[in-house]
Amino acid sequence: MVATGGVAGARQVFDGMPDKAGVQPDIVSCNEMLKGYLKTGDHAAFDLLLKEVTGGKRRLKPNVTTYKLRMSALCAKGRSFEAEELLDVPRLNGKGVSPNFETYIMLIEALVENNAFVPALEVCKECLANKWAPPFEAVKGLIQGLVKSRKVKHAKELGMAMKKAAKGDAKEEWEKVEADAFQLALAEMKA
Repeated sequence: MVATGGVAGARQVFDGMPDKAGVQPDIVSCNEMLKGYLKTGDHAAFDLLLKEVTGGKRRLKPNVTTYKLRMSALCAKGRSFEAEELLDVPRLNGKGVSPNFETYIMLIEALVENNAFVPALEVCKECLANKWAPPFEAVKGLIQGLVKSRKVKHAKELGMAMKKAAKGDAKEEWEKVEADAFQLALAEMKA
């Protein structure tokens, strides 16, 4: 239901589960509802359900998907800095949940989109430290953003790190990105 846009109908089923089926919704079904609200842009319903399931009488433990959805919602509202702060919350509060690769990528893309290049660089460095090479386009945008914000040294270091992490044809692509970034840096200095 949620996947096809029937969020209101899905919510009725979700709310009726305890009475009609004698089953309490678990965190997986809650995440599906949250995904639906995120997809339709209903941030108020997203926030309300999140509060209900994690702090209300249901008191479900958030999992990595819950945190990713929460970060996605914050990014959608233009609050990517708050989303970045959530990276450490699962580990710090003892829930034993660590963000996954997809969470980091979503956050890098959102930070770059909001011109928050230094925080995006830090998240990217965490990815590389975990031996996760972020997607080409996300890092290319980050490198270009770093150059435009006159952080050429950081852009060059990131390009070198990505080239080192890349395999096969990807190394050549990173060399092209480095060359383009250098040309962009020269153009920016002349401007």
